[in-house]
Amino acid sequence: MSSRNIIDKDEKMRVCIIGDSNSNAHQIENNSLWNIKDLYWYPLLKLDLEILPIAFVRNNTKRILTMSDFFIKNANSDIFIIQIGVNDITSDFLNNDKIINKIYRFQRKTKMGKWLINYLYKSRKNKINSLEFENNLKKIINLIKKHNNVKKFIFLSIPYGIKEKNEYVIKYNTILNKISVENNGVFLDYFYDQEKDSSLIRDEIHYSKKLHDRISEKLIEIISTECDFKK
Repeated sequence: MSSRNIIDKDEKMRVCIIGDSNSNAHQIENNSLWNIKDLYWYPLLKLDLEILPIAFVRNNTKRILTMSDFFIKNANSDIFIIQIGVNDITSDFLNNDKIINKIYRFQRKTKMGKWLINYLYKSRKNKINSLEFENNLKKIINLIKKHNNVKKFIFLSIPYGIKEKNEYVIKYNTILNKISVENNGVFLDYFYDQEKDSSLIRDEIHYSKKLHDRISEKLIEIISTECDFKK
């Protein structure tokens, strides 16, 4: 029996956020921080929900399983928002090689930089391949189900990034959608919206403030109508 079964019925519904820097107040330009109030989940507080963010910069599915299992086992949550994947796709080279990282950071808009990006993402040296990504997600979902009485899973799409990477984004988003369907969840796919509207893109791996707001509106709608929640 899950610990959730013995909690008073009047207790607030709890939402657990599992994500990466798109769900976390991370450092941006000029050494400032992305304001926590601008994150997509912050407006959920208007619904008088308890929010449990389990989000870390550069998080991926492997790190969730190895570093966050304690938090998931003790999340005691009703709704799980899964926002993950961009760092599973990212090449190991890009993270581990300081020289390549500097070239990428400062030359990505030049001819040489674009060639390098193309090489990295076409080389299929993703940090976590698609099969492992899918298996990791299944393990994460099973871990969540084992320790929580889940009313709803909500999955967010991997952001639209650079042209060379997006074939992987589409592939991994398809996996997220598949896992969502298998668990009677909701998959919020904003990839093609971002492709058409650059105002929904902040940079190559992050949602813009406009998209955070759009996601918030949809989450409030879903939780209010589908999760036995009353304001």
